[in-house]
Formats: sequence, C-alpha cells, structure tokens
Amino acid sequence: MKSEHIRQYPVKSPMDQENHQVTAVLFRPELADDEGFQRTLELTAIASVSRNPDWMQYHGRGKEKVIQNKIAAARLGALHAYVIDPGPDIPYLSKRHRDKDEAQIQTLTLNMLGEELEQDNSDITTSSVLALVGDGYSPPAAVVERAPGRSLREQYGMDKDSRNYYAIMDELNRIQREIDRVIGRFASRVLINDMRREYNEGANIFSGVKVTENKEYAEIFTLFDQPFTGFTAGLCRTALLDMARRRRGLRGMLDMASELV
Repeated sequence: MKSEHIRQYPVKSPMDQENHQVTAVLFRPELADDEGFQRTLELTAIASVSRNPDWMQYHGRGKEKVIQNKIAAARLGALHAYVIDPGPDIPYLSKRHRDKDEAQIQTLTLNMLGEELEQDNSDITTSSVLALVGDGYSPPAAVVERAPGRSLREQYGMDKDSRNYYAIMDELNRIQREIDRVIGRFASRVLINDMRREYNEGANIFSGVKVTENKEYAEIFTLFDQPFTGFTAGLCRTALLDMARRRRGLRGMLDMASELV
C-alpha cells in the first residue's frame, strides 16, 4: 500500500477527553482535497474512538444528524454502532461498525463487488467504502458513499396487497440473479444474503438516475450497506478470497482493508 493512502494522527475522544492514535486508510486518495470528504473523515475519526453518538451534540455544525435504530441496536448488543449524516449537501456518510469483522467484510464486499459490477457494465452498483479509520482496539468507522435516489422500500412500501410489492420482489429477484451471474452464486448468496427477506425487502437497494456517456438518462440500482452477521464471517471471507483470486487486481484491496483491522 502506498504511504499516501495511510494517515496516522491523534484524535481526542469527546467521551473520555483522551487522545487516541488512529490510522486512516484512504481507498480513494484523490478525494482527500474534497471539502465534504474532509468533513466526513473528521467525523469518522472521532466516531472511531467514541462509543456513544451523544458527542455529536457538541461537535456538530447544525446540519448533521445521527441515524440509529436504538431498539434494533439494543437487541443486537450494538448500541455503540451508528451512522452520522454530515448534511444533505455532502455525498458521504460516516458509519461506526459493530466490530472489526463487520468493518472488514462490509468494506471488501461493497468495494470488490462494485468493481466487478462496473467492469461488467451492469446497471447495479454499490455504495463504496472510501476510507476506514480505527485505533486498533475499538471497532473501526468508515466513510461511505451516499446512495443516490431512495430505497425501493421507501418508494413503494411493503404492502403485500399492492401491485407495487410484487414489482419490487421481481426487481429484487432480478438484481440477485445479476449478482449471481457476475460473482457466482456461492459468493452472491453468502455476501448478499438477505436482500429479499421479509425484514429487509428493498430497504438497502436504492434506485436513482445517472447520466450515461451518451448524455442519456438511465436508472441505476445501488446496494447500500451489506447485512452482516458474525455467524457467517468465515463463509464471507472464503467468498471474498475466491473473488480476489479470480480478479488479481482485487487482491490489493483485500490487503489494504486487512492491514487496518
């Protein structure tokens, strides 16, 4: 990994008022001068050493908000995991992970799958993880691309008596088959494992519009986040290693994420 991809610096946690030495790994170093990216990276560094999101009350600028389903987080024992939205005009989000396994596997899944889909000229993409920050002890936090558009669930709802519901399920089935084709059924079903399950139907698939090279408008579907459970960590790593072996260029990404966590 090139040295310019790695930054090490102290960050004071608002929770314990102590300085923590963190390491930031930038997967897209060309964004380093982008003001929105800099602000999100700043919030991500603080989040990486702050278990409780209440610190945002004192370090926000008025536009930020914390996103956390406290009931679900409590059920999973993950009240220390949360997302920070730095503002509607910034195309990035900050996510504090549940643990190191989740940080590594989600980063690799979203970034490697995104590259595979792009090379295949698919109408499906992913919200890439642009940076990971951690102190080596606490769960790392990440800078993640904001997904364009709105989720399928938000657009159409999940009323099973509605024609929209069956249209969404058909679309989710198509997306799953497309990912099956691009990375193989085993990797697809292990890494993207609950796209169509009742509690998650359409919640993490966003639909938006992009401008093509021919200056035409085309609909694009973005996988935002990746549902993860620690029970499948071993299978996930096997699937990711298989993807990296098939595409030699992806191996470097595997090494970059592994270095931090």
